[in-house]
Amino acid sequence: MGTSDFALVAGPGAPGTIRRAVDRIPGLPDGTRADLRLLSSALVTAPLLVPTGCGEVLLRVRVTVKPAAVRMQIDATCESAPPARPAGQRRRLPMLERVCSRWGMVRTGELGSVWFELDADRDHGTAALTAPALVAAAF
Repeated sequence: MGTSDFALVAGPGAPGTIRRAVDRIPGLPDGTRADLRLLSSALVTAPLLVPTGCGEVLLRVRVTVKPAAVRMQIDATCESAPPARPAGQRRRLPMLERVCSRWGMVRTGELGSVWFELDADRDHGTAALTAPALVAAAF
């Protein structure tokens, strides 16, 4: 049990980079590791966390492994101010809503942090996720 911290730059290589980092985290059960790989690689490309038009986005990742749950937090920082989003734009993450035990988001302007937790005693069922199921969950 413990905490792992790492950083990466958002971009086309970010999903592979974060999956390799997750593979190096000690103490994760295989099913939890697979769930973390899927969720983290989706988040590092999500426009919600990584907006366009703000230059290089640095992602700081912290994974905390405890007997009862695993928590991942991804904090985004940007080299310049991102463009404002249209007022009232809805922000949802259907995959997190469907798979995670708990999740949340903290906004700081247009950037922010996303965190999620996976309980050790729960089958999160990422293997059952399909594109049609995710599309249906979004509406």
